[in-house]
Amino acid sequence: MKRVITALLAALLALSLAACGSRVETKKLAGTWTCTIDVTDRMNAAAEQALGLSAADGTAQMPLQLVLTVTEDGAYTLRYDSDAARTALDAYAAALRPAAVESVYAAAEEQGLSREEYDAAMEKAGITLHTEPGDEQVLKEGTVDFVSFSYYSSRCITVDKTLLGDADGNAVTGAARNPYLKASEWGWAIDPVGLRVTLNTIYDRYEKPMFIVENGLGAVDTVEPDGSIHDSYRIDYLRAHIEEMEKAINEDGLPLMGYTTWGPIDLVSASTGEMKKRYGFIYVDRDDEGHGTLARSRKDSFYWYKKVITSNGEDLT
Repeated sequence: MKRVITALLAALLALSLAACGSRVETKKLAGTWTCTIDVTDRMNAAAEQALGLSAADGTAQMPLQLVLTVTEDGAYTLRYDSDAARTALDAYAAALRPAAVESVYAAAEEQGLSREEYDAAMEKAGITLHTEPGDEQVLKEGTVDFVSFSYYSSRCITVDKTLLGDADGNAVTGAARNPYLKASEWGWAIDPVGLRVTLNTIYDRYEKPMFIVENGLGAVDTVEPDGSIHDSYRIDYLRAHIEEMEKAINEDGLPLMGYTTWGPIDLVSASTGEMKKRYGFIYVDRDDEGHGTLARSRKDSFYWYKKVITSNGEDLT
């Protein structure tokens, strides 16, 4: 998909300049011009050349809105309407999947094709999978019993490069800020619903039981004068994600085997090398400079999560 988007953006730039060329020549007419062009034919041709698609593989309608600003001295800037470009690119990228492949996917999903039937359908559609000797045996012997994964946050991407990097977390780069979600102190979007979406996506793809092995909130904790640590923000984060897991199991029917947080005790953050970025239910007296007694104390989240474990997730209050 990354190759698809790269090819599309390159083609869009060339087509934009060509399509608005007549306006660029009117350099004496300073102002802002908006033009909408339909680059369907040329975009399909560009995709065919860049990606090896044939005309029978499927096409998409690709209207594109461009905004051209011309100054009195003849200089000009050209930009895409971000919303229109995003919608057009999404629609076009979705249509780039060859129709033949789409039909095989649909048949496999609706009819529950076996591996042999799937291979036969691919062959009938003229699609060849390139393999090396021994690959089939490796695939047969290398299956997994379940899929484990870590989930902390979701990320957004956009064709508007001015927005990229606006929501970079220390483990996520090139992301755009999601205006509908809160973020951690390190810029990670807090998206419990995204966990449910991820569970559905993984199961739809692999149809294997799943195990969430990491999930947690990195935050700065404050020790009160009496030694207590009130980390309600961590409790809120974990509660919301557990609630979405419950929906995935009971409403979506997904086989979620288990869940472990990151992590039970404070430790140096692997992604930033900071001690102040804390995930644990247990506080460790150590700072980023290495100062502290290493004494351990329970946070509010410790007692809350103990109750969650005891009730097997039934009591999230």
